Amino acid sequence: MAVFALVLEEGSFAAAARRLERSPSVVSVHVRELERTLGLRLLHRTTRRLALTEAGERHLPHCQAILDALRHSDALASKMRERVEGRLRVTVPGALLESLVAPTLSALLDAHPDVEVALFESDHRARLEDGEVDVAIRVGRLSELEHRARRLGSLRDLRVARPDSPDRAIRLPWQRQTPATAHAPLEVSSVRAALALVERGLGWAVLPEPALVHAESLGLRVEPSGRPEPIYAVHALGSQPPPAVRAFIDCAVEVAAKAGLTDD
Repeated sequence: MAVFALVLEEGSFAAAARRLERSPSVVSVHVRELERTLGLRLLHRTTRRLALTEAGERHLPHCQAILDALRHSDALASKMRERVEGRLRVTVPGALLESLVAPTLSALLDAHPDVEVALFESDHRARLEDGEVDVAIRVGRLSELEHRARRLGSLRDLRVARPDSPDRAIRLPWQRQTPATAHAPLEVSSVRAALALVERGLGWAVLPEPALVHAESLGLRVEPSGRPEPIYAVHALGSQPPPAVRAFIDCAVEVAAKAGLTDD
């Protein structure tokens, strides 16, 4: 019905086909199917022009109403796709909470006050496929190949210890395969916990640089350890994530650049 109304609006099958990005033959088939369904002839077709039959004149206003309703629905859907609102669930490792995610959320909420954020700080990698997280900030190699990821920059690890600490490694769960920490006698679940043990002199740890901004003022010795690791914003929401996810990632890219976390 909408195709029939569009043909009359445009004045020809060819013009309607251009609007629909279809061939004129496909448009003609739609109109013939409508006539077959109704059991009525709606158009007189000639080589020069289209003319409505009496049945066509009676049905045209109803078909035009359907076409208008479809256009209104498309416009509404377009606005909904672009409006940045709704609940956004984000998970972030503790080392990047202050330097990256906090300023990212500040920029996001200032620009889009209709967004509601649930933030989860964890050094464990949440499973995005479980549907409990919309965006995850990841450090290091990605294992979720099916997920969409945008690189934000890189993060440098530093070895940190008290000058009088024993040569005892304190590792994090993801460092079990790292040669230097594979046989560590101490394992903790978070960067914050590892730093607390280092401060008490239990040993040394390899921690992300943003977590160590106050290390030297606490009397800790800091030195480089290994190559920088990539930082990603990851989501599992297909090629067209909701506007709030896109807006968060865009803000994170800008903040990472300002914080000096980019790879340039």
